[in-house]
Amino acid sequence: MNLLPTEVRSLVNLSELETSSNWAITGLKVGLCLFNFDRQGAETILGKSSPELSSLSHLTKTYQSWLNLYAHCQIYWQLNQVANFLWCLSSFWEDVVNYLVIALGGEQYFLREATPGILENWNLDPSKIEPDIWKVLIKHDTQLKNWDFSKGKNFSLNMKRFTKRYLAEALVRHNQGNIHEWEKSETALKQLNYWVEKRNDLIHRIKGASQETMHEMLAIDRKLNLKEAKIASEVDLILETMQTLCLSLFCLFNQQPFSGIDPNFNGLYYLYSKIVDWVNQQLNE
Repeated sequence: MNLLPTEVRSLVNLSELETSSNWAITGLKVGLCLFNFDRQGAETILGKSSPELSSLSHLTKTYQSWLNLYAHCQIYWQLNQVANFLWCLSSFWEDVVNYLVIALGGEQYFLREATPGILENWNLDPSKIEPDIWKVLIKHDTQLKNWDFSKGKNFSLNMKRFTKRYLAEALVRHNQGNIHEWEKSETALKQLNYWVEKRNDLIHRIKGASQETMHEMLAIDRKLNLKEAKIASEVDLILETMQTLCLSLFCLFNQQPFSGIDPNFNGLYYLYSKIVDWVNQQLNE
């Protein structure tokens, strides 16, 4: 600011301009932390910042990683960064299932973790699982069915995304939840699963990962009558399928969808649109 000519400095309140610029920069730093999935870093910045940034604090309090991943997919698709898009899509699929299990009360079926509300090891506690839910799990997971818990070895669902999905379904039915919305969610998960499975194949192809190679791979696999390919979401409808899944989850839990998910608010990217709007407001005041 001091480098500006005297006549320019006399026209504006440089102190206010510098303050609002600093607030804007801090707001962008919060957004960058969240874009890098560093919720703790964002909370630290907000905790040390001036009260003026308190209006952004709700972003970390209501933060959901699966919605963050959905926003990443929206952004990367717009930028045609398909490799990043596929990575985020795969993480989104798994995070949605994790969210479902916990939100439906499934945390009680796992051994206690160091941090309440967060499952890192996903070690099952069979003594806590109701018979009807256990029956579903062992029906779809042969390894679990044959596991000998008497030997003192833990059985982890950490890398078993399909077993988690079956657990989520069993919880919905056990709790007599909204079966219609669950079925919509399950259909979307199945439609997206093909792309989760094909992520590495696409990334390591000679032609690399692109929307064009995605179309090519899907066409080839459908000619081969591959089951997953038949039900896969069309390339140009993947984001729409993800949106349908997100909306179904909100309906499943009787929650109001975020503006970035609601189809009536196109062009919004979860918390990032709110941060950009806030930054622009600071700079324009």
